Amino acid sequence: MILKIHATLQSNLARGNILMKKRSGGVLFLTCFLLMTGCGTDADRAATKSFLNGSVVMGPVSGASCTVKQLNADGTLGDSLGSGSTGTDGSFSIPITAVGAISVTCIGGSYSDEATGGIVPVGSNVLQTLVSDSSSQSYIGVNALTTIAAANASANASNGLAIAIAAANKAVGESFGLSLASGSDISSVKPADLTLQAVASIPTDADKVGLAIATFSQIIRDSTGDETGGSALVALACVQANILNKTIGSASPGCGTDLGIGDAVKTAFVNVLAKTPVQALSGLKTAQDNFTNGPRYNNPKPAGDPSAPKKPPRGPNNPS
Repeated sequence: MILKIHATLQSNLARGNILMKKRSGGVLFLTCFLLMTGCGTDADRAATKSFLNGSVVMGPVSGASCTVKQLNADGTLGDSLGSGSTGTDGSFSIPITAVGAISVTCIGGSYSDEATGGIVPVGSNVLQTLVSDSSSQSYIGVNALTTIAAANASANASNGLAIAIAAANKAVGESFGLSLASGSDISSVKPADLTLQAVASIPTDADKVGLAIATFSQIIRDSTGDETGGSALVALACVQANILNKTIGSASPGCGTDLGIGDAVKTAFVNVLAKTPVQALSGLKTAQDNFTNGPRYNNPKPAGDPSAPKKPPRGPNNPS
């Protein structure tokens, strides 16, 4: 249709049906308008909508409401750029009006906890990720790890926003024992759902991030004995609050015995808060093994389901 309009315009010009003036600016403007081409400024082109694609995973979070906002240089949230909801697999595709440093925050919806199989409503708990340049990532992940890193980056934005985001993503990833390919981090890798598949014999980055998210759930389950999965969200909210309040190294009020969360988890949270770039989670390997040797690994049924397998399929953490 646009080409037909352009051809008609050229034909009319040739026949003299459009009055030509010495100054051709008007014709140029009309042509640009009809063709919808990039005749405008860089700012005009930047305002053209593009789509932000990603997913929200605690297990896949279905029905979450996600909002994309610009990030100011000090880490605070700026203008809203777009919003959307997640599908049953936790995925979203949100039209946005600009690219650059952004925050994606998601609330609501529900998911099946990876360690317990319990259905957990997200409610008003905030899941978040920060990205320093959204145009450079084809996938945007929102999960427990990125939520911890987002609070950490916001609290340290005075170091430079891009530097703070990269450092937080790296530190939190390393605290969960992750070693990812160059150029990848916890926000750019789509995690494998390890209730539906086993870790490959040579784990991919997707396997590694998927296992780290499952381990977060498992370490909370192991510490609290909570079979509903809800304690993972409570603990995550507590970590966020303590990072933003900069209570690093403290007893982490609200994350301790008053929530039934054991010392090992509390110590792990303090290590993450302090951005220690080591495998800091106390009992991390034990929790990983508990998950990969448990009834939820490569099996989406709840742990208490009588039809759940007693032993997971053969895999790198279960060689026999």
